[in-house]
Amino acid sequence: MKNMPKFNDLTLSERAKVISESWSKLTAEQKSQYVEMANNDKIRYQNEVAALERKAAGGSQKGAAAKAKVAVEEKSEGIKPKKPLTAFLYFGMQNRTKVMEQNPNFKVGEVAKANGEAWAKMTDEEKKPFQDMNAKDAERFEKELKQLKELGYFIDADGVKSTDMDKKHRKLEFPEGTVMPKKKATAYMCFFRDYHEVNKEACANVRAPETAKKIGEAWAAMTDEQKEKYEAASKKDGGRYDDQINQLKKNGFFLTEDGTKSTDLPQKTKRAKKQS
Repeated sequence: MKNMPKFNDLTLSERAKVISESWSKLTAEQKSQYVEMANNDKIRYQNEVAALERKAAGGSQKGAAAKAKVAVEEKSEGIKPKKPLTAFLYFGMQNRTKVMEQNPNFKVGEVAKANGEAWAKMTDEEKKPFQDMNAKDAERFEKELKQLKELGYFIDADGVKSTDMDKKHRKLEFPEGTVMPKKKATAYMCFFRDYHEVNKEACANVRAPETAKKIGEAWAAMTDEQKEKYEAASKKDGGRYDDQINQLKKNGFFLTEDGTKSTDLPQKTKRAKKQS
């Protein structure tokens, strides 16, 4: 369908549903390769942990292995190397275009099923190029994992240090800890603030979810002409954001609406993780 959402645009729960449906449609033979991969990865993990504990237990010091393991985990917090793609995933990425050209109305799950069926019919010789890709990617993963354990960071194939990446492995435009401008307010957020300010007393004793629901309903009932005021406010705030970003790129800081330098503002601290 023309408006069919792409897999990357789906929510986490929607992705899980698509993957689950695709898995349920696979035959036992098709599933066997993934079961084998999972078992092999489990063995790899167990071997690495065992090796780590043997190394840490070099002396007779009680609890050394556990302490070493904790130290590695603390050192490894943050960006982790991307896990190697399987041969089937490499094939799926290549074959997806062919499937969609032949079946433009296919949904994500149907494309995955078609890829699985095509993969199952391939000979070992036909699969080899994708298995070679997997082997090369596995080498990259092991190399980056070793760097992370030894140095506390790793360098990816593009030469970018993991300390300069975000969680999606994109290179950070600004150093970690930089105070960033407030994101551009959408037209709806401009209306939300305006509504809340005008109806401050009425909203005082109402729970936040109920207030948000009322504001959402009020926004939905407005005409395009009534929304123009807030679209203009959003556009103006977008100009503010772009200007502050340009200042940050040029000077290493930006000025807030009241003239304060961003470098004089306190950094936002991350919430501490709950102890399990």
